[in-house]
Amino acid sequence: MDSPSGNPEPGRIRTGWWGLLALAGAAGMAIPTRFWSGLPDLCLFHRLTGLPCPTCGLTRSWSALLHGQWTDACRFHALGPAALFALVLWAASGFRRLPAKPRWQGMLWCAALVWAGYSLARMAGWVGRPPQA
Repeated sequence: MDSPSGNPEPGRIRTGWWGLLALAGAAGMAIPTRFWSGLPDLCLFHRLTGLPCPTCGLTRSWSALLHGQWTDACRFHALGPAALFALVLWAASGFRRLPAKPRWQGMLWCAALVWAGYSLARMAGWVGRPPQA
């Protein structure tokens, strides 16, 4: 039921996000990881430069993770398991905006710097690029 202001109640919104997350997880478990490797390269950045973009391998990483293949998940994208965990936590909060507190801002900046550093290291060839098959 909607609140008097006409907005849906927060509990209903959160339930909807959990349902969507559960559906995405079920679809991810139903589709084998090798399916994603057989698709054409849709990443414009990779097609233009030949370098892996910051999210290259993330879909395959999450798929491998949902199938319990931790080693493959980290091989496709080393930060994939942590990113999926963060996404689940964010979904659990109903995709709310984080409070503007220095602690949260510091953690987000740290995560962004780690992600950027890892992405640049992959582009430079200092760490492994995601396998293409």
